[in-house]
Amino acid sequence: MGSTAKLATLVVASCLAISVNSAVAEQGVAGTPYEKADYALMRGEFDEARKGFEDLASRGHIDAAYRLGLIYQQGMGVPLSYEKARNWFRMAADGGHKKAATQLKVTERMVKN
Repeated sequence: MGSTAKLATLVVASCLAISVNSAVAEQGVAGTPYEKADYALMRGEFDEARKGFEDLASRGHIDAAYRLGLIYQQGMGVPLSYEKARNWFRMAADGGHKKAATQLKVTERMVKN
């Protein structure tokens, strides 16, 4: 199989996985609590997403803490708060989340200005 065919197969498989996961989530049987919160965020159900991520982050889930940082940094369903965003990004960055470490630096500059 040539490299183009392999790439096409990979793209089709990825699209299929996404559509299956979306269909499963829509039926209310999505997998993990993180997946449920992430799907709520994608649907614009910010309060549901925030609550799910807060529950997970309070138990040390660094990806959930990162998502909360984004929610507060961008004011998605909550008042914009760089201070809260910074706190969530810091928690995630302290746990080794690289994107959170980058966003923490950006948010620190926003808080100073």
